[in-house]
Amino acid sequence: FAAASTVHRSTSLPAAQSNYPTASWGSLAGLVEAVACCVQVSHAMVGGVLIAVLSSLLQMFFNVSIRAKDGGMPISLNVFLIADSGERKSSTIRAITDPVLAALRQCTDTRRQMLVQDVTVDGLVVALIERHPALFLLVPEAATLLSSHAMSKDNLMRFLGIFSSLFSGEPVSRTRVAEHHFAEDRRL
Repeated sequence: FAAASTVHRSTSLPAAQSNYPTASWGSLAGLVEAVACCVQVSHAMVGGVLIAVLSSLLQMFFNVSIRAKDGGMPISLNVFLIADSGERKSSTIRAITDPVLAALRQCTDTRRQMLVQDVTVDGLVVALIERHPALFLLVPEAATLLSSHAMSKDNLMRFLGIFSSLFSGEPVSRTRVAEHHFAEDRRL
């Protein structure tokens, strides 16, 4: 990124760019700057993608709470990037996620199954109970999620209820005639 940022430094970005608190990223500020410069997008878009990816990767390890004695809630975030077509949302997502996906492909354990892009309600629950305690639902195009099986008329309320429960840190359970599964501390 360093070489590319030198080449593209003369390109102008939106005036609102200067309002984004890039320095708040501390040691990652340079990454935000480099990706914004290379992809030619606002620092805010890069920051949105970066915070979504980091929270997904770290959600297994951290909770956040306003009370000292409370176990807290998962740091999982729901992030929606809204921008017009052609504003390089997908390019920004790829710039941040490609190295993460490359690292996950190198794993030989269940971490390979963390990334989910197309999901059913039952598939989500089973994956969280049986495969991996944290999943990263990454859908670069909203139409993909909104037209999925999980969002069908018959499944929408169930999906949103499970999604909300997971966001709150509640346990996951699934009961069928011949089986019952239960798991705590699952993250989406």
